[in-house]
Amino acid sequence: MNASVTLPKGILSGVRILDFTWKTVGPWAPRLLTHFGAEVIHVERVGSWDDHRYAAHPSPIVGGPQKEFTSEQGTGPLHGGGHADGKKPYYNTPYFTILHHGKLAISLNTRHPKGLALAERLIGISDAVVENVSGGVFPS
Repeated sequence: MNASVTLPKGILSGVRILDFTWKTVGPWAPRLLTHFGAEVIHVERVGSWDDHRYAAHPSPIVGGPQKEFTSEQGTGPLHGGGHADGKKPYYNTPYFTILHHGKLAISLNTRHPKGLALAERLIGISDAVVENVSGGVFPS
């Protein structure tokens, strides 16, 4: 475990979890493990960040209440909003913060040989791997 990281003491202190989860319910289990002292490393894909980082609609917590709803906000690449150019704005939404509170994070390109080698190394030094991707993505 990295000595420069200060983690809460708990029954899982000294346990490292590698978190490859995404979409809705996947990130909750590793997040809960942080409450018991586990070191959780959330791995995001390069070029396709965790969808929870993007907001379909502006956050009233960050940007204040929305003045009006326009038709452009009802369509687009963000399932109910987005920009006309199809690009998603990077935005650290409150929901992302809730899902990944207490975790460490890295962005890793596992399609590149060096990125895949690093993922394999991280798996080798972790006590558990949590994932919720389609079957066949992780070899059994």
